[in-house]
Amino acid sequence: MLWFHGQMGDVLSEMEQDRETNRALIIAFAGFTFTGAVALIVLEPSIRQTVKWGVYFLLVSFLSYLWSLNLQAYKNVRWQSEAASALTDAGSLCLVFAVVSLLFHSSFPTPFIYATSSLALSVWVVDHLIRLWIDGRYYHLTEKGKAGRS
Repeated sequence: MLWFHGQMGDVLSEMEQDRETNRALIIAFAGFTFTGAVALIVLEPSIRQTVKWGVYFLLVSFLSYLWSLNLQAYKNVRWQSEAASALTDAGSLCLVFAVVSLLFHSSFPTPFIYATSSLALSVWVVDHLIRLWIDGRYYHLTEKGKAGRS
């Protein structure tokens, strides 16, 4: 958003707004994270592992998805769309962190914990970097197109 700040005030086309598709996906993840957080809170007294970091990350994930969902409702300009995407990314990263934190407090063998945690974090990072690259290319080409029309 900072790198291409000149384009962040652009009004989104109806197709770019695509509120309903984005909202449907976010609602699914928000429901999942809410359910996971509540389940861990309810089960915590009866299980033999600490789940406080799992609950924390699930709560932050839920709040990120909730904020993104609300932002989707009234997004009209590019910065609002990018902020909603950033909140969705934060929600998905916290979801991965919740799983990793639960793994590290589990009784699974250490190599399994490190392998699955590395896999989960690697998938998120690779996906995030690809999407940042795609967005960067789009904004770069859009910026060139605007300069060519001036």
